[in-house]
Amino acid sequence: MNIASIFKSNSTPKTPAKVDRGSKEFERIDADYGTILDGYQQVSGKLATIDEETQLKPPSLSNVKDSQLLVMGATAGAAVGGSIGLASNLLTSWAAQPSIDVTTTNHDVIRPVLTGSTESRTEVSKPVTKYDQNGNPYQGSQLTGWDVKHQPTFRNENAGSYQTQEAHVNNGGIGSPITDALGGMAIGAGIGTLLAGGVVVTRKLTGKGEYVPGEARKTEGDLKVMAKMGAMGAAGGAIVGGLSGMLASGNSVTKTITNQTPVFEDKVVGQIPGDYNQSVYQSTVTNPGTQDVHRQVPVMEGGILGHGQHVKVTEQKETLTAGGGLNLVSGVLGGAVAGAGIGVAAGVLTNVLRKTL
Repeated sequence: MNIASIFKSNSTPKTPAKVDRGSKEFERIDADYGTILDGYQQVSGKLATIDEETQLKPPSLSNVKDSQLLVMGATAGAAVGGSIGLASNLLTSWAAQPSIDVTTTNHDVIRPVLTGSTESRTEVSKPVTKYDQNGNPYQGSQLTGWDVKHQPTFRNENAGSYQTQEAHVNNGGIGSPITDALGGMAIGAGIGTLLAGGVVVTRKLTGKGEYVPGEARKTEGDLKVMAKMGAMGAAGGAIVGGLSGMLASGNSVTKTITNQTPVFEDKVVGQIPGDYNQSVYQSTVTNPGTQDVHRQVPVMEGGILGHGQHVKVTEQKETLTAGGGLNLVSGVLGGAVAGAGIGVAAGVLTNVLRKTL
């Protein structure tokens, strides 16, 4: 075959083959073509509606049970309220102006000074048998003498003074992240539950959005969701709590107060006449002598030759801190615990949403 023949063979049109439409092969091909055409039309129909079917459907109250609504309201409120509590703790620690106000009071120390004594007499009798006017005996008594006692008399004089101090500590509203977060969670959970309860009552009264029973959506990894969100909340809470602790420590105020206590001792402050018994049968009284009078008196110290002395006191010192209850370590720990609680509440909410929407 030469080149001319090649060009000649390519340029010469072939005669189309005749198709036998009555053959079985043609019938098979025609049936297969019909099947392909039907499948194509079905695929075209699906492609035309796939955008609409894959769009996220808006949430509907009819998918949510009453109990799930209450759980959603409580957990959403707890998560929001706890977050607000942590944020308020941070703001309070930043803006706080703690203070310690000290009040000092002077107290006089009184020393008793003996001025004399007073005398008291008590009759002393003995039982005797006596007779009435009819000669009948009866039990009587007969005076035998007197018990004479002496009591010291005093006047009080000022021996000196001592001081006591009372402090009023104002922490400036600084509290623990745990306390503020838990308080916020409790308030938020209560408000959220009330709102959810209002929705439940409303849809029962109006009939709109009432729950339509259906097949419950099955989800996996609920505990993992709660653990993950709890860990994320703990990390975030630790950061916020740590910042609160550092700010609170920077704003803290420290003062030392001193309370004095006077020292007393038992001491003889003088003598008074001794006690004695005077008999009716004696014309004279034996000298009773004297007796010492003991009293608690303040101890004096200092001075020269008795001059310039002052009352001896003991001192008790106490260091107080305002706004120092929260520091970096306690802030981090408290914030982590509070954040974990907030995260778990958010995890419970997420799981309920996954099962209903």
